[in-house]
Amino acid sequence: MLLRAPDGSYVPLADLVSVDRQAGFSTVRRENGIRIVSVTGDVSEDDPKAAQQVMETLESEILPDLASKYQIEWQLAGLSEQEDRFLNEARIGLITCLIGIYLVLTWVFASWTRPIVVMAVIPFGLVGAIWGHYVWDVPLSMFSVVGLLGMTGIIINDSIVLITSIDEYARDRGIVPSIVDAVKDRLRPVVLTTLTTVLGLAPLLYENSSQAQFLRPTVITLVYGLGFGMLLVLLVVPSLVAMQGDLKRFFVALRQF
Repeated sequence: MLLRAPDGSYVPLADLVSVDRQAGFSTVRRENGIRIVSVTGDVSEDDPKAAQQVMETLESEILPDLASKYQIEWQLAGLSEQEDRFLNEARIGLITCLIGIYLVLTWVFASWTRPIVVMAVIPFGLVGAIWGHYVWDVPLSMFSVVGLLGMTGIIINDSIVLITSIDEYARDRGIVPSIVDAVKDRLRPVVLTTLTTVLGLAPLLYENSSQAQFLRPTVITLVYGLGFGMLLVLLVVPSLVAMQGDLKRFFVALRQF
């Protein structure tokens, strides 16, 4: 390639510049004057736990180190971006689901406080799901969120069955005898409702295929969340109903005073 010199003559490019060959990017894009480079890669799907560790290492060590060393900004896209978007949408969906359940229960029980007692078992089911992930050494993922959404609806059913029986018995007797009789009468339905789901999903916990590995967080959330929640439905919910009755009597007496 020839370039024109100031005196009008043409000289080879090699006489004016030094050219070095090295590996580079095939495409360089710019947005708003900022150079953007895309680096892509695939993480093996055979081991979800290892894939999660790779992503955590990228986010906490490798990419921040590159950013501080070369003064660059980074952003994870692709499947990671889709996962973040899913988690945000799932958070909104869970909040909407809880609000919808609360409004329906408020209409059914004709009370603003009784639905809170019914839904109080949900956080305890989450504790069981987290403990199950710890026992199986499986990290929480987007599939765990899917299981949490399903667990929310199932675990509330047990609480509704128990509280409905307590309210029926409370029409003719005191609150404490009503709680005792309702727990005894609804013990079998609550246990059977939970066991049919837990025992039906339990075999997936011991499946070693790669497809089942991705379903394992969902199964763990349902199995341990429902199992742990069943015990708390029979223990915590009656206690909360009794506390609600005590507070109601207190405020009634305070109003009369």
